[in-house]
Amino acid sequence: MQTIEDLGKFPSENPNPVLRLDAAGAVLYANAAAEALGGLLAEPDGRIVAHPLVEAAAETFRTGETQELDFATGQRLFAMAFTPVAGEQYINVYGREVTEERRAQARSRELAKFPSENPNPVLRVDPQGRALYANDAAQRLVGLLERGDAREMLTVGLVASVTRAFTTVESVTADLESGKRTYALIFMPVPGEQYVNVYGRDVTAERRAHAEIVKVKNFNENVLQNLSNGVITLDNAQRITKVNRAALRILGRDNVDDLVGTMVSDLLGPANQWVLDSLAEADDDGQPHVQLDREIDLGDSGRVSVNVTSAPLASLDRHAKEYMLILEDITREKRIKGTMVRFMSDRVVEQLLDLDETLLGGTAQEVTILFADIRNFTSLSEQLGAREMVAVLNDYFALMVDVIFKHGGTLDKFIGDAIMAVFGAPFVAADDTDDAVATAIEMLAQLHEFNQRRESEGKSTLKIGVGIDTGEVVAGTIGSPRRMDYTVIGDHVNVAARVESANKYYGTRILVTEDTRKRLRKDHRIREIDKARVVGRDGPVTLFEILDYHDDDSFPNIENVLAAYEQGLAHYRAQKWDEGAAHFAEALRGNPNDRPTQIFLDRCWTLKARPPRAAWTGVTDFTDFTVV
Repeated sequence: MQTIEDLGKFPSENPNPVLRLDAAGAVLYANAAAEALGGLLAEPDGRIVAHPLVEAAAETFRTGETQELDFATGQRLFAMAFTPVAGEQYINVYGREVTEERRAQARSRELAKFPSENPNPVLRVDPQGRALYANDAAQRLVGLLERGDAREMLTVGLVASVTRAFTTVESVTADLESGKRTYALIFMPVPGEQYVNVYGRDVTAERRAHAEIVKVKNFNENVLQNLSNGVITLDNAQRITKVNRAALRILGRDNVDDLVGTMVSDLLGPANQWVLDSLAEADDDGQPHVQLDREIDLGDSGRVSVNVTSAPLASLDRHAKEYMLILEDITREKRIKGTMVRFMSDRVVEQLLDLDETLLGGTAQEVTILFADIRNFTSLSEQLGAREMVAVLNDYFALMVDVIFKHGGTLDKFIGDAIMAVFGAPFVAADDTDDAVATAIEMLAQLHEFNQRRESEGKSTLKIGVGIDTGEVVAGTIGSPRRMDYTVIGDHVNVAARVESANKYYGTRILVTEDTRKRLRKDHRIREIDKARVVGRDGPVTLFEILDYHDDDSFPNIENVLAAYEQGLAHYRAQKWDEGAAHFAEALRGNPNDRPTQIFLDRCWTLKARPPRAAWTGVTDFTDFTVV
């Protein structure tokens, strides 16, 4: 193994910062320039690098590829290159000052003209697609131009867009895939001229977001079609907009196209006026209305026994209304206690049986959703092997399910090593939200004892994160006639799962949303963590950490730390970076391992060095981990 002295490119006299780090970001070597660079080495002992560098080091070890990161200190900016060393358990980090270089780049981004310095691809082409002009960005873009007989030309697939622009004298758009990036090109004809101007821009993020929206839409459509209950959605005039397969079956219809666009009153007829009356009542008071054990007259096809929920829906246009009818076919209903006891407590099952399980039909109701997930499960599985991992999971799940049932929750499902539980379905209780939080706290307490037993046996331990959200969902049985599960679907399920995942970033164990915090009736030790935008939700979600499970060992000086943290967060929101950093630094002195404080201290430093835009909101975007 080479020593520091063996490395000619690693000398102490190098005027640029040079370091050597292990996988945890601990400093094995730092030259004088690195030690003198403010904020590069973390307090208090300076033997570990600042948090963003720790993440870059970890990514370098994980991928085995060089990672690059800009590091701001004061008014200066340094480009840091994290370089892996084959066969070694360390990486070398080389830095260089790029303050002026980045300023020049920023100035060039402000240029939105047609000259060569435009960072986006800009071209001018003749009717045959020959390039009359192409700026540097266009010439560098792989797949845009190719060498023709005398000059560069657009690639064959894009020439058709030029022809169409000339023919129609209208702008034509096309997408160009270049490596892993997507560019939107607009071909703009110039009246009276024999050329077309072509402007391009990188739309990779937009296309990915659109693909995610389509994916979610398709997922929701698949869920809708696979619901065992019939679902009919109506527009504000009560015309049918969607009908799932179950509704077609219940109503004795074969073709969805025959129903979409027709009035629901025409579908049901005068014999089923009670359904229209239920819709009118839901429209009047804005609340779902449930009709239990009723019959729908299908004319010559007979009658079908159903539970019907009539519910108003929030529309994108706040002045318009939409509606949903949920039809539960109870003509062949079975008692399913043997199945239900596996995901509900005995008390809840008995209540359901007393009500003849009618509440298992589709209903819109407010619930609190809990997700719990094991950290580093993949690496743990590789370490333990399949047989032992299954045994560990069974022991862990048995403990966690008992805790869920103890606090009145419903086990929705196991998702690999994750647990999804629901509080408030099928029965709503005043303390559902508090019960969910109490479950999370006791989960960590039980896991602590579980880990102590495993440690005494010389076995590896588990760590989990818990995310909780509260809101209205659709609850009901989903599946096929051969296999059905009681579950909930809706935006808040997605949010709870994303909140659980956010624990990994913030170094927390229990995170809840503001919707959950506002519904808590009991006192808990809580602090605000951040405002975040998660995948699948347009608006920001305010995150709070539940701290009741901590003791003096796991969180020293907690009262003083939380007081300083709260003041720091207030200054951070007010964009008072120096004051915020001072309070966060005070909090870190009380608990150097508090990850949220570390994150916000680093943000204060970064934002002081690179002030945000005027439209800055302080919202963390988890689609790309930026603060906007």
